This record gives sequence, structure tokens and C-alpha cells, in this order.
Amino acid sequence: MKNKLEDVILDYFKLIIPYEYDALKFKYSSNKKIVFITVCCNTPQKAYKFFGRKGRDLNILKQLELEMSYMFPFDFYITCEFKLG
Repeated sequence: MKNKLEDVILDYFKLIIPYEYDALKFKYSSNKKIVFITVCCNTPQKAYKFFGRKGRDLNILKQLELEMSYMFPFDFYITCEFKLG
């Protein structure tokens, strides 16, 4: 069952992420001040878009961490996992 924070984050992801992903997983630190999000992709092609960057620009995952930390009263750590084969 999702909580209200997860609902808000899911809505935010739907608006802001330009790439396709298959699921999001949430975990929280023991003091509830850090939100760990895993972007799940079923193919390496989907995941690659989250890791790519141009020049000195941050990749999309690091950009999201910064933007979401400013927007919400939590720190975020966002990773991406994908299935090989």
C-alpha cells in the first residue's frame, strides 16, 4: 500500500521524467528524513537514458535528487536498476 508521499512523488515523476520506466520502489531511512527511490527498468535500453549525460551536465537521476530535495522536506537518493537479458 502506498502512502501519501509516494502518491505525490509518483505524480511528480509522471510530469517531470521524459523517459520510460517500469516501476518505482521506495524505502525510507530510519529517521524518515531520506527517501531512497529505485527506478526499475525491464531493459538496458530504458535504463541507459537515466545514466546518460552531456558534457558536465548531471545525469537525470542526480538532477532529480537535487530538484526533489529542494521541492520536498526530505533528502533523496535515486538509483536505477534493470534486468539483463
